[in-house]
Amino acid sequence: MDAILSKFSIPADFDFLTIDIDGNDYHVWNAIVKYRPKIVMIEFNPSIPPEIKFVQPADSSVSQGSSLASIVELGNAKDYELVAVLGVNAFFVTKEIFPPFKVEDNRITALWTNRDCVTYIFCGYDGRVFLRGSRKLPWHGPVTLCESKMQALPAIARGYPFTVKRRLLCALCRPFQMGKLLRSIKKIVDAHFGR
Repeated sequence: MDAILSKFSIPADFDFLTIDIDGNDYHVWNAIVKYRPKIVMIEFNPSIPPEIKFVQPADSSVSQGSSLASIVELGNAKDYELVAVLGVNAFFVTKEIFPPFKVEDNRITALWTNRDCVTYIFCGYDGRVFLRGSRKLPWHGPVTLCESKMQALPAIARGYPFTVKRRLLCALCRPFQMGKLLRSIKKIVDAHFGR
């Protein structure tokens, strides 16, 4: 990135940089060493919960995006402060010009208020898996996530596991899970390569 920017007659602290390339945004900003724009707008993946740190591989053939938490961490390491989050874009300013913005709380949870794309997955004490928040894959049209299809244990094995009966049922389900996985793989292989 420094090599590209050096082709232009711009100061090292030019005013505004936007990075929006649907994937390697984190790595592009990280690669900028010789330049320190005053304001940076960078895209993040809005389906990743605010507390999760995730950076996609530095590979132009991958389009996963990185979490806002990871991008904020990178910004802080480069002496930037988060000042706003709009849609899928985070806005950062250098620490020197941060005070005039008068942002009292620049934590992610304070600035990123629209989390319509985030899916939360959690489990109950009984082993049941729950989904909350978005049930859609944001960039893949009508594809939806189904809670009933995400269950790791069959209903018969679900329950608080601290009884001998529950422990035995959970132990018996482990081979079931592996067997189910192997049967699914076999179906795919058979469908593509014949029996």
